[in-house]
Amino acid sequence: MKLALFGGSFDPPHLGHLAFARFVADALAPDRLLWLPAGRQWQKPDQVMAPGVHRAAMVARLIAGEPRFALDQRELNRIGPSFTADTLREFA
Repeated sequence: MKLALFGGSFDPPHLGHLAFARFVADALAPDRLLWLPAGRQWQKPDQVMAPGVHRAAMVARLIAGEPRFALDQRELNRIGPSFTADTLREFA
């Protein structure tokens, strides 16, 4: 399965995110593009963000009806800071 990963704080997710994801999906033609809202971002430890459950719900609403897209909450469920390298190792 060919996956594309799209991560970010998504606080809030917006139409620019959606347009970019559609562009990537059209250009790369993955089987699935996974949206990965970040958990606690290591590079922004003091940034106040909406709770992960709310950001995940907003992403889910934004991508509803897009069969190429799916929400992946692994970074939100991870204890400690989110590192892209950890997520990529999980997919490897």
